[in-house]
This record gives sequence, structure tokens and C-alpha cells, in this order.
Amino acid sequence: MIVFILSAIDLLAGSLLLLNLNLLLNYIAVIIFFKGFFSVISSLGLGYWWDWMGWIDVITAIALALFSFGFPASIFTYVAYIVIFKGSYSMLRGLFNF
Repeated sequence: MIVFILSAIDLLAGSLLLLNLNLLLNYIAVIIFFKGFFSVISSLGLGYWWDWMGWIDVITAIALALFSFGFPASIFTYVAYIVIFKGSYSMLRGLFNF
């Protein structure tokens, strides 16, 4: 269940960047940042040095924060596509347990 909630937050963040919406942007950025930060820190603690999902969350949080401060969202289009792919991948992986 938690995988679906976290994946839905990823999909929401990617949609906000892609559609240039400013709805609850700062709150989503903080949630995504902490999600990515704890993912990266826990992976480093276990000796896993390449946590690509955690780093994408951190990059997405930075992109959302910059967008909320007035940077144009068009420069974050690729980040939006990557985070939407990541959210879809996580949701499908949680659904089918692969």
C-alpha cells in the first residue's frame, strides 16, 4: 500500500512539472526531498552506492523548488518525464511483485 502512495506522489510531482501547475508545489517538493534523502542515506548505509530512484527524487525536489521560485518549467521537462516513468515503474512493480 505504501508503494502505491509513494508512486502516486511521484506521478503527481511529474504531472505538476509537466503541466506547469503550482498546486501545493512546496509541500510536494519537501515530501519528495525527504523521500529521496532517506532512500539515498539508507542505501549508503547498506553499502549500495547507486540508488537511482533516490537520486531521481532528490533531483525532482530541486526541480520543484526551483519551479516554485520562478524558474521556467520548460527546462524541467525531461525531469518530469523521468519521474513519471519512475512512478509508473514503481507502481507496476508493487502491483505485480517483480
